[in-house]
Amino acid sequence: MSPHLSPELRECIIYWRYELNKTALEISVIAGCSEHTIYNVLQLHREFGQVSNPYACSKGRTQALNMGDTSYIASLITANPSIYLDELQEKLMSVHGVEASISTISHALRHLAISHKNVAVSALE
Repeated sequence: MSPHLSPELRECIIYWRYELNKTALEISVIAGCSEHTIYNVLQLHREFGQVSNPYACSKGRTQALNMGDTSYIASLITANPSIYLDELQEKLMSVHGVEASISTISHALRHLAISHKNVAVSALE
């Protein structure tokens, strides 16, 4: 699957088509995408007057924890390797005001590559 086109490139597609009178094939070569993509961008411009669909829904869910929250969790584990998930949850709520479930915190720890083995080795030291 090809990467999404940036808004700037989409604006260039409109410019190339209507100002420079280039064909969809020529634009697809310049932009490095398919003719079908060019036609989609042109259709969006015709229908909405802009290069993206203003009614499109965003994909996915918003993140429950931001980078600051995640780094705070990592620092808590570094300071106290044997801390429990519910204690992390309480500290996150009291300090950052973020209400995160135990599973969300567990998922964040997996992304930080912190496992039971890593914690056990750190706790022994």
